[in-house]
Amino acid sequence: MKMKSLPVLSLLGRDGVGKTALVTQLTKQEFSLFYEPTIEQKLTIQKDKIPVYQIYDTAGRAEFDSLRQEYIDHSDFILLVFAVTCSDTYQYVSELCDQIQLRKPSTPIMIVGTKIDLKNRQVSQEEGHALASRMKCDYMEVSAKNPTEIISVFDKLYDSFIASQTTESKGTPILRRKNSFKHKLKKLLM
Repeated sequence: MKMKSLPVLSLLGRDGVGKTALVTQLTKQEFSLFYEPTIEQKLTIQKDKIPVYQIYDTAGRAEFDSLRQEYIDHSDFILLVFAVTCSDTYQYVSELCDQIQLRKPSTPIMIVGTKIDLKNRQVSQEEGHALASRMKCDYMEVSAKNPTEIISVFDKLYDSFIASQTTESKGTPILRRKNSFKHKLKKLLM
């Protein structure tokens, strides 16, 4: 029996912005001060013990930039992450926005500013909202220390992805597959 593939959420952003910390808080409700760079981590997110999507927690180091097009191309929805304490990471996310608009303009995305609990803020809320407005997506600011905020980010983005599937054309095979999955998931959750 062939297993249907799950929708893919890719987390993109520079190294050290907290992508893995967000995923760890979502999946384990833990926060660690220890930083270990990620090369790639794939996780399956479940709701009520039913797999609903996969997360690709990606490498943010510059030497892995050649892979980002693949992540964009293979993503069904994308979480763009920058640290409000580092303007370079914001600039990188802005560049990613341009690439997404060129390659997959209808892909649901969300932009998240992290490390709001730290001092030395370099990126204002207004700048985050301006970028999100340009991309016509949501913007949130979080601390990876707060699990409620993190869960809200992932739930809101997943809901945006599901909504995009119901408003797009149902003529392509991948959308039929996703809509079928969504329909079965709704039945199981009722």
